[in-house]
Amino acid sequence: MSVVALIVAILALVVAGLALFVASAAHTRATQLETRLSAASRDSSKAKDGTPSKKPWVIVNPARVDDIAGFEETVGECAFEAGWEKPHFVQTQLDVSAAVQAREAVEGGAGVVLVAGGDGTVRAVAAGLAHTGVPMAILPAGTGNLMARNMEVPLDSLQEAASIAFTGRTHNVDLGWLRTEHHPTAVTEPVKNPDVPRHDSDVPTAEGEVLATFIEDGPRPRKDEYAFLVMAGVGFDADVMATTKSELKQKIGWFAYVLSGLRHAAKPTMDVELKLGKHGLTKKVSATTVLFANCGVLTANVVLLPDARPDDGWLDVARLDARMGPIGWLELGWRLLLQGLGIRPKMASFTSDLDARRARQAELRVQRPRYVEVDGDAIGMATQVWVRTDRAAVKIRAL
Repeated sequence: MSVVALIVAILALVVAGLALFVASAAHTRATQLETRLSAASRDSSKAKDGTPSKKPWVIVNPARVDDIAGFEETVGECAFEAGWEKPHFVQTQLDVSAAVQAREAVEGGAGVVLVAGGDGTVRAVAAGLAHTGVPMAILPAGTGNLMARNMEVPLDSLQEAASIAFTGRTHNVDLGWLRTEHHPTAVTEPVKNPDVPRHDSDVPTAEGEVLATFIEDGPRPRKDEYAFLVMAGVGFDADVMATTKSELKQKIGWFAYVLSGLRHAAKPTMDVELKLGKHGLTKKVSATTVLFANCGVLTANVVLLPDARPDDGWLDVARLDARMGPIGWLELGWRLLLQGLGIRPKMASFTSDLDARRARQAELRVQRPRYVEVDGDAIGMATQVWVRTDRAAVKIRAL
């Protein structure tokens, strides 16, 4: 089957999938929160005199918000109606990590930190708030908005999302940490696609490094660890994230990832050495992509891992293997659609595999450098990856 036929087939699958998910949206929204979150706790952040702080900080990625003045007005009104103080607004900067801005909010006495941006900004703020007791609230403003989806935060209403930030419940959520081996030639390896990051300056700085001077006691990440809230991956998904143009995401949203995925669908599978747990055995497997998931819902509400929960202290390590080219992808896509409808096919397949196991930490090796991503941020290429979960590290406001 030609590449053109592959594109047509996968586009047809996407269209069919969207139709099915529209039909099942009501059922999905009614059950996702109950199946993914356990009993939540109220905000425990305090002011200096011991009373709950009512001082909100708002970290905004200006590239993701068109009308800053209108945005600030809406958030301010929601804060006033809920009995909070006037919000303190901070815009993200290219030379300052949002993790540092989040830590500065904590030191400034914030009672809640709202973040408006994409999944990359959200994960950085989460890293900065980890183990501080100050809750984070998400104001979805990105392309995928995956953590907002998994927490059932409204995606299309700033007023509703802001109201949840001030009046919602506070849920204890796990945070993932990932590091790679130091491979200076991996990031700059010559590639044919000009959209792929090639230099160290194109790769975000690890949150562990930027937070090193802020954390004096308590849980501390390694300096070379990157944080993630939803999932990290090696292989096909990271290739897609690394080669999707920002301009295209601004124009057509998450469908830009679909177009990027079509370019990588014919790539051969990886030979992977995978070790789960501290004392687990290393197994050699074949995979198109390997995901380390804290959550199970993807863009367009595709349910990849129905049992993944962001508050259970586990990572769901998923291996996806699409063999036989387009046929394997179509079979795998059909399986995901059925999972979105609550149906879990148990039949054996000769064209694709989708299996998952739970672990608190994992290690992956590949022979040739492959791209690695954390919550959609490509962090370069590597041949070895270590991942761990940090249980109940972050508090997030939701329904």
